[in-house]
Amino acid sequence: MKHILGLLGDPADAKTVNRQLAARGYEVWGYTRFDSLTNATPADVLVCDAPPPDFSLPDNWSRPQRGAGFKPALVFSDDPGARCRFLRCGAHHVAPASRSVDELLLLVDRILGAAAVSKTGAEPELIGETPAIVGLRRAVERLAGSPQTPVLVQGERGSGRSTLARALHAATHPRGSFCDLSSSSTAEEIPSADGPRTVYLGDLGRLSSARQARLASSLREQRESGTRFIGSLTVEKRQATARHVRSSLLDQFQLTLDLPPLRARITDLPLLADHLMKRLAKEAALPCPRFSTEVLDLLQAQSWLGNVGELERELRRVLLLSKDNKLDLAHFSGMRKAPSSGYRLPAEGIHLETLERDVLRQALQVSSGNHTRAASMLGLTRDQVRYRLSKIGPL
Repeated sequence: MKHILGLLGDPADAKTVNRQLAARGYEVWGYTRFDSLTNATPADVLVCDAPPPDFSLPDNWSRPQRGAGFKPALVFSDDPGARCRFLRCGAHHVAPASRSVDELLLLVDRILGAAAVSKTGAEPELIGETPAIVGLRRAVERLAGSPQTPVLVQGERGSGRSTLARALHAATHPRGSFCDLSSSSTAEEIPSADGPRTVYLGDLGRLSSARQARLASSLREQRESGTRFIGSLTVEKRQATARHVRSSLLDQFQLTLDLPPLRARITDLPLLADHLMKRLAKEAALPCPRFSTEVLDLLQAQSWLGNVGELERELRRVLLLSKDNKLDLAHFSGMRKAPSSGYRLPAEGIHLETLERDVLRQALQVSSGNHTRAASMLGLTRDQVRYRLSKIGPL
């Protein structure tokens, strides 16, 4: 049975793409106008070339998108604002307009394959429109074509390493199993399984040297097993090697994906907060409150040293305590906007290494040598403080 693909957008472009899709076994159902979309639209997947930036989204776009059973939509546009609007309306995936037919087919296959086996109707998403997140989504799509390539994910604690691992699994093995060993201290003992699957090993740095050696041997033995292995680090590779993570283990991973901390993609926070709140409200069977502009500004002004994990915990707290359908500053009374530094570089300049050494020494003195507290005072992570200490030597 052929799946029907509804292609919306410029008719001239649609005809060209439709011919290529039809040649690959997809039955294509013509065009329609954005303002005529309904749940009765006869397509399994909607592929949309977004309208110009000045186009006003029709009301019935968001309503059916959130309705039960509405078809997933892929939206392609070079305008970041349009992509954000469509993502808020419930689009399954948004991307720049410079998409190839191969990329389009990969996304359609992914959606139809996941829909066939999904029990919850949801899958992990890499939410955001900053270049780093867009690049990661594209990397995930490309990696779907090489299902056995081992991948190493680098990112701080709470940045979403397991989410990236699950997104990669959903793109590659939607019908296979996902084995999460991130909470196990014996990750080298990989359970056997039939068929394609993904094994997420979690943070490799938590394993002892002996266990790392056994895991490296196990990965070499299972290289052709049809399993994709995903490991993670909370520091960069070169730092991990210095911290006694075996190079023989790191060498088993052919590709490294870098996951940025939340503070490095703070413009994604409104989309991310909206996505997390909807999920948390659904899990708690509570109405989903709306964010005021003032609240979003406040959230974007925070350093979020705990990354997405910290943001999720904060949103869960206000959801459970909130009685209104709209969140305002009173719900986040414990937060405040970070003051501007007011620092001005003196005309004669400074010696940066000396200044860094002095600031670190003062922070450690105030925190009684506690690296975590010192890191919080400096807007850094504990690992970043320790890296700087190892770089500059004794204070």
